[in-house]
Amino acid sequence: MKSAIFVDFDNIYIRLKEQDENLASSFAKKPSQWLSWIEESLEGHSSNNPTRRVLVRRCYLNPKTFGDYRPYFIRSAFETIDCPSLTTQGKNSADIHMILDIMDLIKHETNFDEFIILSADADFTPVLLRLRKWDKRTTILSIGPSSSAYRAVADVVIDQDQFCEEALSDLNFDTQPVRNEPSAVQAAGPDECGKLIVNRVAQSNKPVSMATIASAIRRTFPDIADGWGGYDSFKKYVNTLNLEGLSISNVTPGYIFDPKRHNTPKASAQIKCDENFKSERPDLEPLAQKISDLTDTPYFPPNHYKMLFNKIATEVNLNKYHFTYTSKAVRDACKEAGIRIGRQHINFILRGITFGGHDFKENNTEDVISKAFVKNTITLCAKAQINLNEDDINLIVSWFS
Repeated sequence: MKSAIFVDFDNIYIRLKEQDENLASSFAKKPSQWLSWIEESLEGHSSNNPTRRVLVRRCYLNPKTFGDYRPYFIRSAFETIDCPSLTTQGKNSADIHMILDIMDLIKHETNFDEFIILSADADFTPVLLRLRKWDKRTTILSIGPSSSAYRAVADVVIDQDQFCEEALSDLNFDTQPVRNEPSAVQAAGPDECGKLIVNRVAQSNKPVSMATIASAIRRTFPDIADGWGGYDSFKKYVNTLNLEGLSISNVTPGYIFDPKRHNTPKASAQIKCDENFKSERPDLEPLAQKISDLTDTPYFPPNHYKMLFNKIATEVNLNKYHFTYTSKAVRDACKEAGIRIGRQHINFILRGITFGGHDFKENNTEDVISKAFVKNTITLCAKAQINLNEDDINLIVSWFS
């Protein structure tokens, strides 16, 4: 199924923030996560088109208020359209831009099957009626109250609770065997749910996402899905089921898999948030996390970078520079010093130093190397559309110096 998605960012973000700031943050900073959920787990696939491909991705936002979130959507292959406020009340032109773009795509040669609109604005009701006349499937997400007419005209209305629970919430599972503990919801049919999950995983040649499993249970056992048998969330409920040796993984968006048949899901190479970093440099950590998320710059605390630059300078001064050998030697030197750092991160840093203008043939000091990496990081931020002020640049310098 060929789909196009249109995101009224201001509308959805503000409504989510009224409910939970963490959900709003997840929506704004992890569009790839909830977009994957829409593609892989959202109901509405037809029998002739069992998979959903979101070919057009457009996000409309107020650049003055929410411009800092633009890079996260660009990184997830969204086109971002700036819609500044036009009135003193803060009303922008997102709905007009979205409607015009939707109308342009109705007759597009790609022949889109589905139009997905993320907005609670009832102004979209006429365009949904027009899409219906052209035999286009329409799917909407409305956070908070919305017009009944707007909801009625859509083919699929994404349940906002399901979206928040499955697409936005951090499932936060450790990779571990599923526990088979006595459950207080035996009367609610956990055996049937367990069998459904076991069968679903057995039919798949790869790990099955938790969101996909949750959606299947919602369709088959809606009574159980309503409150998850008193466990409040699917992640708590599934851990009470007998899944016959299956395992669960915390890799986003969370998976159930058969360790005998499937490879264990692997997390991104990017190092996740380090609590020591937060406690030691609370002024720097949020910016460092953002830069890491949007540019893949390794998320190491300052003392790790200091050691890395020291080991790089020492190795190059002793044995000259050779990309492959240098990265291996630096990795081994860091390991001997008690810090394990992967080759892929060291390779990123070595490339960043050279892209920052440093020539390893001469003047290989920690200071010179770190300044080159600072220069490259600022360039990466500019390419990722991260707006840096003078204080931010000073923090970056302190991160790597």
